[in-house]
Amino acid sequence: MSLDHVLVVLGLSVLPVSELRGAIPVAVAFGLPPAFTYWATVGANLLVLPVVLTFLSLLLPHLERIPAIHALWGAWTRRIEHHAHRVSRWGPWALFLLVAIPLPGTGVWTAAAVAFLLEIPLRRAIVPTLAGLLIAGAVMLAASLGLLQIFV
Repeated sequence: MSLDHVLVVLGLSVLPVSELRGAIPVAVAFGLPPAFTYWATVGANLLVLPVVLTFLSLLLPHLERIPAIHALWGAWTRRIEHHAHRVSRWGPWALFLLVAIPLPGTGVWTAAAVAFLLEIPLRRAIVPTLAGLLIAGAVMLAASLGLLQIFV
């Protein structure tokens, strides 16, 4: 197990575009042990939630001056506001669904943005997000190891 490989996988775990969907297949390709891959990527990805929720309100006014971030945040905000009625019905557990289904545009970064915009405090967001991460990590690991081929 190379330290370089571990750092790449952890880095991919915390990036908004890749998260678990990118980190786990890369870890499997690197030959990292499945249990280490699962817990390291889920743990690293979960760290995004408190960091984003803590610092987003402080950093957003400055970050929105960057055109690409302004456009991305605007698109995210419109998408979240469009579905806000669904989220308000499920409360914080809507975050579970956002994270548990490993599709593009879902994950902890999106859950953090939703929690921020809908003013869901970290203490209420952490358990549903963790539950979703545990499921998404298991699905991605199973798919990356070829275990889901049985169902296709």
